[in-house]
Amino acid sequence: MKRSKKKSIEVVTSVIGQSRVPQRAFTLIELVGTLAVLAILAATLLPVLVSRTDKAVADQEKATLQTFATALQNNILRNRYIPGSNDWAANLAMEVGANVASVSTNAVLQPRYYLIDPALKIGTNAAGTLPYAQSNLFFAIAATGQMAPPASPRLMIVSSTATRLPATIISGSGTPSSTVFSNLWNWSGNSATPPAGWPANWNNRGYDLQVQRINLAPLFVHLMLNNYPFNASVLGQYAIDQLATNQAFSNPANTNDVDAYFLQNTLLGLVQDSASGGALQSNQLLNRDATYYYVQGVWRARIMFSLPNSATNWMAMAMGALFQSTTSVFMQSITNSQAQAGATPTLVVSAMTNFMSAYVSWSNAGFPMSGTLYNNASTTQDTMATLMGNLANGL
Repeated sequence: MKRSKKKSIEVVTSVIGQSRVPQRAFTLIELVGTLAVLAILAATLLPVLVSRTDKAVADQEKATLQTFATALQNNILRNRYIPGSNDWAANLAMEVGANVASVSTNAVLQPRYYLIDPALKIGTNAAGTLPYAQSNLFFAIAATGQMAPPASPRLMIVSSTATRLPATIISGSGTPSSTVFSNLWNWSGNSATPPAGWPANWNNRGYDLQVQRINLAPLFVHLMLNNYPFNASVLGQYAIDQLATNQAFSNPANTNDVDAYFLQNTLLGLVQDSASGGALQSNQLLNRDATYYYVQGVWRARIMFSLPNSATNWMAMAMGALFQSTTSVFMQSITNSQAQAGATPTLVVSAMTNFMSAYVSWSNAGFPMSGTLYNNASTTQDTMATLMGNLANGL
Protein backbone atom coordinates (compact mmCIF):
# COMPACT_ATOMS: atom_id res chain seq x y z
CA MET A 1 0.00 0.00 0.00
CA LYS A 2 2.83 2.38 0.81
CA ARG A 3 4.64 1.44 -2.36
CA SER A 4 1.62 2.20 -4.51
CA LYS A 5 1.17 5.61 -2.93
CA LYS A 6 4.83 6.40 -3.50
CA LYS A 7 4.52 5.47 -7.15
CA SER A 8 1.52 7.77 -7.56
CA ILE A 9 3.48 10.66 -6.10
CA GLU A 10 6.29 9.99 -8.55
CA VAL A 11 3.89 10.04 -11.53
CA VAL A 12 2.37 13.35 -10.46
CA THR A 13 5.79 14.84 -9.94
CA SER A 14 6.78 13.68 -13.38
CA VAL A 15 3.73 15.29 -15.00
CA ILE A 16 4.25 18.56 -13.17
CA GLY A 17 7.84 18.58 -14.20
CA GLN A 18 6.90 18.12 -17.84
CA SER A 19 4.38 21.04 -17.74
CA ARG A 20 7.09 23.37 -16.66
CA VAL A 21 9.12 22.81 -19.81
CA PRO A 22 9.37 26.31 -21.52
CA GLN A 23 7.47 26.79 -24.83
CA ARG A 24 9.16 28.08 -27.98
CA ALA A 25 8.60 31.92 -28.39
CA PHE A 26 8.47 34.22 -31.53
CA THR A 27 11.85 35.19 -32.74
CA LEU A 28 12.52 38.89 -33.42
CA ILE A 29 12.48 38.29 -37.16
CA GLU A 30 9.08 36.60 -36.95
CA LEU A 31 7.67 39.49 -34.87
CA VAL A 32 8.94 42.08 -37.35
CA GLY A 33 7.44 40.08 -40.20
CA THR A 34 4.05 39.92 -38.48
CA LEU A 35 4.06 43.65 -37.85
CA ALA A 36 4.99 44.29 -41.48
CA VAL A 37 2.03 42.23 -42.67
CA LEU A 38 -0.29 44.14 -40.33
CA ALA A 39 1.10 47.45 -41.59
CA ILE A 40 0.48 46.42 -45.20
CA LEU A 41 -3.09 45.42 -44.37
CA ALA A 42 -3.67 48.71 -42.55
CA ALA A 43 -2.24 50.71 -45.44
CA THR A 44 -4.55 48.87 -47.80
CA LEU A 45 -7.74 49.00 -45.74
CA LEU A 46 -7.45 52.34 -43.95
CA PRO A 47 -7.98 54.55 -47.06
CA VAL A 48 -11.06 52.49 -47.89
CA LEU A 49 -12.44 52.95 -44.39
CA VAL A 50 -11.61 56.68 -44.42
CA SER A 51 -13.16 57.07 -47.86
CA ARG A 52 -16.34 55.34 -46.72
CA THR A 53 -16.48 57.53 -43.62
CA ASP A 54 -15.95 60.70 -45.68
CA LYS A 55 -18.67 59.63 -48.11
CA ALA A 56 -21.08 58.96 -45.27
CA VAL A 57 -20.40 62.43 -43.82
CA ALA A 58 -20.79 64.03 -47.26
CA ASP A 59 -24.05 62.18 -47.94
CA GLN A 60 -25.41 63.25 -44.56
CA GLU A 61 -24.48 66.87 -45.21
CA LYS A 62 -26.07 66.75 -48.65
CA ALA A 63 -29.31 65.38 -47.20
CA THR A 64 -29.26 68.03 -44.46
CA LEU A 65 -28.82 70.86 -46.98
CA GLN A 66 -31.70 69.52 -49.08
CA THR A 67 -33.89 69.53 -45.98
CA PHE A 68 -32.78 73.10 -45.25
CA ALA A 69 -33.67 74.19 -48.79
CA THR A 70 -37.21 72.84 -48.48
CA ALA A 71 -37.64 74.32 -45.00
CA LEU A 72 -36.36 77.72 -46.14
CA GLN A 73 -38.87 77.87 -48.99
CA ASN A 74 -41.70 76.86 -46.68
CA ASN A 75 -40.61 79.57 -44.26
CA ILE A 76 -40.56 82.16 -47.05
CA LEU A 77 -44.06 81.30 -48.23
CA ARG A 78 -45.54 81.35 -44.75
CA ASN A 79 -43.94 84.60 -43.63
CA ARG A 80 -43.80 86.42 -47.01
CA TYR A 81 -40.19 87.15 -46.10
CA ILE A 82 -36.89 86.15 -47.71
CA PRO A 83 -34.10 86.31 -45.10
CA GLY A 84 -30.73 87.88 -45.70
CA SER A 85 -27.20 86.90 -44.74
CA ASN A 86 -27.67 88.13 -41.16
CA ASP A 87 -30.84 86.24 -40.23
CA TRP A 88 -31.04 83.21 -42.54
CA ALA A 89 -29.75 80.78 -39.89
CA ALA A 90 -32.13 82.11 -37.22
CA ASN A 91 -35.16 81.82 -39.53
CA LEU A 92 -34.14 78.37 -40.71
CA ALA A 93 -33.46 77.15 -37.18
CA MET A 94 -36.94 78.23 -36.13
CA GLU A 95 -38.43 76.41 -39.13
CA VAL A 96 -36.68 73.08 -38.49
CA GLY A 97 -36.83 73.27 -34.69
CA ALA A 98 -33.08 73.39 -34.12
CA ASN A 99 -30.62 75.77 -32.51
CA VAL A 100 -28.90 78.37 -34.66
CA ALA A 101 -25.43 76.86 -34.19
CA SER A 102 -26.51 73.53 -35.70
CA VAL A 103 -27.74 75.39 -38.78
CA SER A 104 -24.80 77.70 -39.27
CA THR A 105 -22.23 74.92 -38.57
CA ASN A 106 -22.23 71.36 -39.89
CA ALA A 107 -21.46 68.04 -38.16
CA VAL A 108 -17.69 68.36 -38.69
CA LEU A 109 -17.72 71.91 -37.26
CA GLN A 110 -17.25 73.63 -40.61
CA PRO A 111 -19.31 76.80 -41.19
CA ARG A 112 -22.17 76.91 -43.68
CA TYR A 113 -22.46 79.95 -45.95
CA TYR A 114 -25.60 81.58 -47.35
CA LEU A 115 -24.80 83.13 -50.72
CA ILE A 116 -27.01 85.57 -52.67
CA ASP A 117 -26.86 86.00 -56.43
CA PRO A 118 -25.38 89.48 -56.98
CA ALA A 119 -27.88 89.96 -59.84
CA LEU A 120 -30.87 89.19 -57.59
CA LYS A 121 -33.48 91.94 -57.77
CA ILE A 122 -36.83 91.63 -55.99
CA GLY A 123 -39.25 94.52 -55.58
CA THR A 124 -37.51 97.78 -54.79
CA ASN A 125 -34.49 96.11 -53.15
CA ALA A 126 -31.06 97.00 -54.48
CA ALA A 127 -29.40 94.32 -56.62
CA GLY A 128 -28.00 91.41 -54.61
CA THR A 129 -29.68 92.64 -51.44
CA LEU A 130 -31.80 90.70 -48.95
CA PRO A 131 -33.91 90.49 -46.81
CA TYR A 132 -37.07 91.09 -48.79
CA ALA A 133 -40.39 91.64 -47.02
CA GLN A 134 -43.48 91.50 -49.22
CA SER A 135 -45.52 94.68 -49.04
CA ASN A 136 -49.13 95.36 -49.90
CA LEU A 137 -48.17 98.28 -52.15
CA PHE A 138 -46.38 97.90 -55.49
CA PHE A 139 -46.40 101.37 -57.00
CA ALA A 140 -42.84 102.49 -56.50
CA ILE A 141 -40.89 101.32 -59.54
CA ALA A 142 -40.16 103.98 -62.16
CA ALA A 143 -43.58 105.55 -61.53
CA THR A 144 -45.25 103.01 -63.78
CA GLY A 145 -47.37 101.30 -61.16
CA GLN A 146 -45.83 98.00 -62.17
CA MET A 147 -43.49 95.65 -60.39
CA ALA A 148 -40.86 93.94 -62.53
CA PRO A 149 -40.66 90.14 -62.25
CA PRO A 150 -38.01 88.94 -59.78
CA ALA A 151 -34.60 88.92 -61.45
CA SER A 152 -32.13 86.10 -60.71
CA PRO A 153 -33.79 85.16 -57.38
CA ARG A 154 -31.16 82.53 -56.60
CA LEU A 155 -29.54 81.48 -53.32
CA MET A 156 -27.03 78.84 -52.28
CA ILE A 157 -26.11 77.20 -48.99
CA VAL A 158 -22.48 76.07 -49.21
CA SER A 159 -20.35 74.03 -46.81
CA SER A 160 -17.36 71.70 -46.64
CA THR A 161 -17.10 68.30 -44.97
CA ALA A 162 -13.32 68.46 -44.56
CA THR A 163 -11.14 71.23 -45.96
CA ARG A 164 -12.11 74.72 -44.84
CA LEU A 165 -13.66 76.80 -47.63
CA PRO A 166 -11.17 79.30 -49.05
CA ALA A 167 -11.50 82.81 -47.66
CA THR A 168 -10.35 84.19 -51.01
CA ILE A 169 -13.46 82.67 -52.61
CA ILE A 170 -16.07 82.96 -49.87
CA SER A 171 -15.56 85.87 -47.53
CA GLY A 172 -18.42 85.05 -45.19
CA SER A 173 -22.14 84.83 -45.90
CA GLY A 174 -23.55 87.42 -48.21
CA THR A 175 -23.22 88.45 -51.81
CA PRO A 176 -20.07 87.13 -53.53
CA SER A 177 -18.74 88.30 -56.88
CA SER A 178 -20.70 87.39 -60.00
CA THR A 179 -17.89 85.08 -61.11
CA VAL A 180 -17.72 83.18 -57.82
CA PHE A 181 -21.50 82.76 -57.66
CA SER A 182 -21.75 81.69 -61.29
CA ASN A 183 -18.91 79.16 -61.02
CA LEU A 184 -20.45 77.64 -57.89
CA TRP A 185 -23.97 77.56 -59.35
CA ASN A 186 -22.78 75.93 -62.59
CA TRP A 187 -20.37 73.50 -60.91
CA SER A 188 -21.33 69.92 -61.75
CA GLY A 189 -20.90 68.64 -58.18
CA ASN A 190 -19.94 65.06 -57.21
CA SER A 191 -16.54 65.70 -58.72
CA ALA A 192 -12.99 65.74 -57.38
CA THR A 193 -12.41 68.87 -59.44
CA PRO A 194 -13.48 72.04 -57.57
CA PRO A 195 -15.28 74.95 -59.27
CA ALA A 196 -13.28 77.10 -61.66
CA GLY A 197 -11.08 79.68 -59.99
CA TRP A 198 -10.60 77.84 -56.69
CA PRO A 199 -7.10 77.74 -55.13
CA ALA A 200 -4.64 74.91 -55.78
CA ASN A 201 -5.05 73.36 -52.31
CA TRP A 202 -8.58 72.40 -53.38
CA ASN A 203 -7.39 70.31 -56.33
CA ASN A 204 -8.84 66.80 -56.03
CA ARG A 205 -10.86 67.92 -52.99
CA GLY A 206 -14.10 68.72 -54.81
CA TYR A 207 -15.89 65.90 -53.01
CA ASP A 208 -15.54 67.87 -49.78
CA LEU A 209 -17.64 70.71 -51.20
CA GLN A 210 -21.42 70.66 -50.73
CA VAL A 211 -23.60 73.13 -52.66
CA GLN A 212 -27.38 73.41 -52.25
CA ARG A 213 -28.94 75.59 -54.95
CA ILE A 214 -32.27 77.33 -54.30
CA ASN A 215 -34.18 79.00 -57.14
CA LEU A 216 -36.95 81.19 -55.74
CA ALA A 217 -38.53 82.08 -59.10
CA PRO A 218 -41.22 79.34 -58.89
CA LEU A 219 -42.36 80.80 -55.56
CA PHE A 220 -43.72 83.95 -57.23
CA VAL A 221 -47.03 84.38 -59.07
CA HIS A 222 -48.05 87.15 -61.47
CA LEU A 223 -51.18 89.13 -60.58
CA MET A 224 -52.99 91.62 -62.80
CA LEU A 225 -56.04 93.64 -61.76
CA ASN A 226 -58.02 95.67 -64.28
CA ASN A 227 -60.88 98.16 -64.14
CA TYR A 228 -63.07 97.62 -67.20
CA PRO A 229 -63.94 100.06 -68.56
CA PHE A 230 -61.79 102.60 -66.75
CA ASN A 231 -63.67 105.15 -64.69
CA ALA A 232 -61.64 107.31 -62.31
CA SER A 233 -64.59 107.58 -59.91
CA VAL A 234 -65.39 103.85 -59.87
CA LEU A 235 -62.21 101.94 -59.12
CA GLY A 236 -62.17 98.42 -57.76
CA GLN A 237 -59.98 97.86 -54.72
CA TYR A 238 -57.81 95.07 -53.35
CA ALA A 239 -55.99 94.05 -50.18
CA ILE A 240 -52.94 91.84 -49.75
CA ASP A 241 -52.87 89.49 -46.75
CA GLN A 242 -55.63 91.57 -45.10
CA LEU A 243 -53.40 94.64 -44.94
CA ALA A 244 -54.37 98.10 -46.16
CA THR A 245 -56.97 98.32 -48.92
CA ASN A 246 -55.69 99.90 -52.14
CA GLN A 247 -57.37 101.08 -55.31
CA ALA A 248 -56.67 98.96 -58.39
CA PHE A 249 -55.21 102.02 -59.98
CA SER A 250 -51.60 102.94 -60.55
CA ASN A 251 -51.09 106.42 -61.97
CA PRO A 252 -52.12 108.57 -64.93
CA ALA A 253 -49.55 106.95 -67.20
CA ASN A 254 -51.02 103.51 -66.64
CA THR A 255 -54.49 104.10 -65.32
CA ASN A 256 -56.19 100.81 -65.61
CA ASP A 257 -54.32 98.06 -63.86
CA VAL A 258 -52.17 96.63 -61.14
CA ASP A 259 -49.35 94.47 -62.49
CA ALA A 260 -47.31 92.85 -59.72
CA TYR A 261 -45.60 89.70 -58.50
CA PHE A 262 -46.44 88.14 -55.15
CA LEU A 263 -45.26 85.10 -53.25
CA GLN A 264 -47.46 82.02 -53.56
CA ASN A 265 -50.23 81.53 -51.01
CA THR A 266 -50.64 85.28 -50.64
CA LEU A 267 -54.24 86.12 -49.69
CA LEU A 268 -55.80 88.53 -52.18
CA GLY A 269 -58.91 90.38 -51.09
CA LEU A 270 -61.07 91.76 -53.92
CA VAL A 271 -62.99 94.78 -52.67
CA GLN A 272 -65.70 96.86 -54.36
CA ASP A 273 -65.14 100.56 -55.09
CA SER A 274 -65.43 103.08 -52.27
CA ALA A 275 -68.52 104.77 -53.71
CA SER A 276 -70.38 101.45 -53.63
CA GLY A 277 -69.47 100.81 -50.00
CA GLY A 278 -66.05 99.15 -50.24
CA ALA A 279 -67.29 95.71 -49.20
CA LEU A 280 -65.07 92.64 -49.51
CA GLN A 281 -66.40 90.60 -52.42
CA SER A 282 -63.98 87.70 -52.50
CA ASN A 283 -60.80 86.25 -51.02
CA GLN A 284 -58.46 84.43 -53.38
CA LEU A 285 -55.37 82.40 -52.48
CA LEU A 286 -52.73 83.17 -55.08
CA ASN A 287 -51.17 79.86 -56.01
CA ARG A 288 -50.84 80.56 -59.75
CA ASP A 289 -50.76 83.50 -62.16
CA ALA A 290 -54.12 85.27 -62.12
CA THR A 291 -56.02 88.16 -63.70
CA TYR A 292 -59.20 89.76 -62.34
CA TYR A 293 -61.46 92.44 -63.82
CA TYR A 294 -63.63 94.95 -62.02
CA VAL A 295 -66.70 95.12 -64.28
CA GLN A 296 -69.95 96.91 -63.42
CA GLY A 297 -69.13 96.97 -59.71
CA VAL A 298 -68.14 93.30 -59.43
CA TRP A 299 -64.75 91.60 -59.45
CA ARG A 300 -64.66 88.78 -61.99
CA ALA A 301 -62.14 86.26 -63.26
CA ARG A 302 -63.12 87.21 -66.80
CA ILE A 303 -64.93 90.03 -68.54
CA MET A 304 -68.68 89.42 -68.36
CA PHE A 305 -71.49 91.30 -70.05
CA SER A 306 -74.97 92.26 -68.84
CA LEU A 307 -78.08 90.62 -70.18
CA PRO A 308 -79.34 92.21 -73.43
CA ASN A 309 -82.45 94.36 -73.52
CA SER A 310 -82.50 95.07 -77.23
CA ALA A 311 -81.44 93.60 -80.54
CA THR A 312 -78.38 95.84 -80.48
CA ASN A 313 -77.42 94.52 -77.06
CA TRP A 314 -77.94 90.98 -78.27
CA MET A 315 -75.37 91.64 -80.98
CA ALA A 316 -73.01 93.29 -78.48
CA MET A 317 -73.36 90.35 -76.13
CA ALA A 318 -72.68 87.86 -78.90
CA MET A 319 -69.57 89.75 -79.99
CA GLY A 320 -68.49 90.15 -76.39
CA ALA A 321 -68.91 86.44 -75.69
CA LEU A 322 -66.88 85.64 -78.80
CA PHE A 323 -64.15 88.07 -77.73
CA GLN A 324 -64.21 86.62 -74.22
CA SER A 325 -63.84 83.05 -75.51
CA THR A 326 -61.04 84.03 -77.87
CA THR A 327 -59.27 85.92 -75.07
CA SER A 328 -59.53 82.96 -72.71
CA VAL A 329 -58.02 80.57 -75.26
CA PHE A 330 -55.33 83.10 -76.15
CA MET A 331 -54.31 83.63 -72.51
CA GLN A 332 -54.00 79.88 -71.95
CA SER A 333 -51.90 79.33 -75.06
CA ILE A 334 -48.21 78.47 -74.87
CA THR A 335 -45.89 81.50 -74.89
CA ASN A 336 -43.64 81.79 -77.92
CA SER A 337 -40.19 80.53 -76.85
CA GLN A 338 -38.64 83.27 -78.98
CA ALA A 339 -40.77 86.08 -77.55
CA GLN A 340 -38.84 89.23 -76.72
CA ALA A 341 -38.61 91.25 -73.50
CA GLY A 342 -40.68 88.77 -71.48
CA ALA A 343 -43.88 89.24 -73.53
CA THR A 344 -46.68 86.76 -72.76
CA PRO A 345 -50.29 86.32 -73.96
CA THR A 346 -51.51 87.53 -70.54
CA LEU A 347 -49.51 90.75 -70.84
CA VAL A 348 -50.83 91.34 -74.36
CA VAL A 349 -54.45 90.94 -73.19
CA SER A 350 -53.79 93.35 -70.33
CA ALA A 351 -52.30 95.88 -72.74
CA MET A 352 -55.30 95.52 -75.07
CA THR A 353 -57.69 96.06 -72.17
CA ASN A 354 -55.78 99.16 -71.12
CA PHE A 355 -55.90 100.57 -74.61
CA MET A 356 -59.62 99.91 -75.07
CA SER A 357 -60.44 101.51 -71.72
CA ALA A 358 -58.25 104.54 -72.47
CA TYR A 359 -59.81 104.80 -75.90
CA VAL A 360 -63.34 104.78 -74.46
CA SER A 361 -62.46 107.58 -72.03
CA TRP A 362 -60.83 109.56 -74.84
CA SER A 363 -63.83 109.09 -77.14
CA ASN A 364 -66.29 110.11 -74.42
CA ALA A 365 -64.40 113.40 -74.11
CA GLY A 366 -64.72 114.07 -77.85
CA PHE A 367 -61.21 112.95 -78.86
CA PRO A 368 -59.17 115.93 -77.62
CA MET A 369 -55.77 116.03 -79.32
CA SER A 370 -53.89 116.94 -76.16
CA GLY A 371 -54.08 116.40 -72.41
CA THR A 372 -54.19 113.38 -70.12
CA LEU A 373 -56.84 111.36 -71.97
CA TYR A 374 -55.07 111.78 -75.28
CA ASN A 375 -51.73 110.83 -73.74
CA ASN A 376 -53.25 107.76 -72.08
CA ALA A 377 -54.73 106.52 -75.34
CA SER A 378 -51.47 107.12 -77.17
CA THR A 379 -49.29 105.49 -74.50
CA THR A 380 -51.47 102.40 -74.11
CA GLN A 381 -51.67 101.99 -77.88
CA ASP A 382 -47.87 102.06 -78.16
CA THR A 383 -47.54 99.57 -75.29
CA MET A 384 -50.05 97.21 -76.89
CA ALA A 385 -48.30 97.37 -80.28
CA THR A 386 -44.89 96.77 -78.69
CA LEU A 387 -46.07 93.76 -76.68
CA MET A 388 -47.76 92.23 -79.70
CA GLY A 389 -44.58 92.60 -81.70
CA ASN A 390 -42.47 91.16 -78.89
CA LEU A 391 -44.78 88.18 -78.44
CA ALA A 392 -44.53 87.39 -82.15
CA ASN A 393 -40.76 87.92 -82.04
CA GLY A 394 -40.93 91.18 -83.96
CA LEU A 395 -42.95 89.79 -86.88
